[in-house]
Order: sequence, then structure tokens, then C-alpha cells
Amino acid sequence: MELFEEKLSIKNIFKEEVLTFLDNKIFLKKVLKEILIQNLLTKTKIEDSIKKEYISKFMKKNNINSLDHLKEYLLKIKISFKDFENEIVREKMLNNLAFKLFSEKIIYDSYIKQRNKFDVATYYLLRFKEKSLALDCYFQIECEEKTIQEIYDNYCLKVDLNSGPKVGPSLISKVHPDLGRKLKNMKPGELSEPFFVNDIWLITKLEEKSLLKFDDRLKSNIARKMLYGRIDQISESLIADYELEKNK
Repeated sequence: MELFEEKLSIKNIFKEEVLTFLDNKIFLKKVLKEILIQNLLTKTKIEDSIKKEYISKFMKKNNINSLDHLKEYLLKIKISFKDFENEIVREKMLNNLAFKLFSEKIIYDSYIKQRNKFDVATYYLLRFKEKSLALDCYFQIECEEKTIQEIYDNYCLKVDLNSGPKVGPSLISKVHPDLGRKLKNMKPGELSEPFFVNDIWLITKLEEKSLLKFDDRLKSNIARKMLYGRIDQISESLIADYELEKNK
């Protein structure tokens, strides 16, 4: 399936006078991508029942009790109901389009190729201001003189007073690269020696590591990123053709 049946060019998307205001390549690409996405969305149909379901979820999340209250809310933020409706189902429409464009096998192959991005870990993280204190606490845990919780309660820097030393399950790709490398190379139950990251000393202990489940939510995320990637390629190609023609 091709994204666009018609032959596209920068000049048949933008009027000449508009192009004079889009001289910056980065800005041109950003505007072009959004226009291409809107073009695709106008060709994508979605059932009214799905729209109603998404609007209902939005209302529940924002404690809006009725359509009248929703319309009052939209009036305050100066958005028409039609624009709101289009925006609220935008991601669903893009998902539908992405699943038409990419088969489940192609999406799964992308998942396998990027599997390092989908490593999930549950671990303990202890933060210290001084290296000497971090080393002392490391040996106390290693020798089972104190538990991780005891060390955390009595000696550690606290980022959030409502949380404890346990983190996750979380994507390893989302943590600081130095911590991520540690977690990737550790085995469950292993305790790291203190290491320095962003002006503090850290100790981590890996509890569990696994691959993020290939469920519907992850399939949608991967498919949508693949769709955006395809739109990126089309945008870059159109801009390259336009610049080549302009410089003749």
C-alpha cells in the first residue's frame, strides 16, 4: 500500500508566496510533515462508535460529566467540537492507517530488530553524595550486615520521599545511559559496585529483567513510529527534489 496515490511535489503542496516564508529547511520539513499527516487523515475513515468511545474516555479522565459540560469546556479553551473530535481520534486513525500499511509480521520484525530498546528491568537504586559512604554501604549490603531498605532509609539521598529504593518495571532505554549499560550487563540478584553519574554515586541491584511484551499497545506504538518514519522519508525526498530544482 502506497501512502499517497497522487504524485507529490513541494510546489503543488505550497503556493509560491508561502514558500518564501518557509525558507528554513527544518521549519519547512516540520510544516510539510503535518500537512502530509492531515492529508492522510482526511482519507481515513473511522466509525462514529469509535469516536464516541474516545470522547467518553477523555471526559472520564477530565471529570467532565456531560456533553454540555464538554462543550462549555471547549468554548473556554476556544476549540470547536469538530476540531476536538478530530484531535481526540487522531492517534486511533493513525493506528488504523499504520496497520493497513504494515503487516503484523513487518511490525514484529521491527520489534525484534529493536529488541534492545524494549528490555525491561526491575531493580533497586541507591544514591549517595560521598564515594566513601557509597563504598561502606556497598560492603554492608554485600556482607549482609544491612538490607537495601535499611541503607536507603538511613544513608541515601531521596529524590521522592513517597518512593522507596525499588524501581520498575521500567524500560532500560529510558534511564541514564551509564545506569542502562550496568543493568544490561547484570544478572538477576547481582549488586553493582558504586559508580558515578551526574554528581552522585549510585549502587544498583537487579531483581528481574525481561523483554517488553509484544501486546496491542506496543504493536500500535511501533506501527505508528514506522508510519512517522515513512512520512519523514517522503518529506526529505520532496524537499531534496525541490532544492535540486530551485538550484538549477
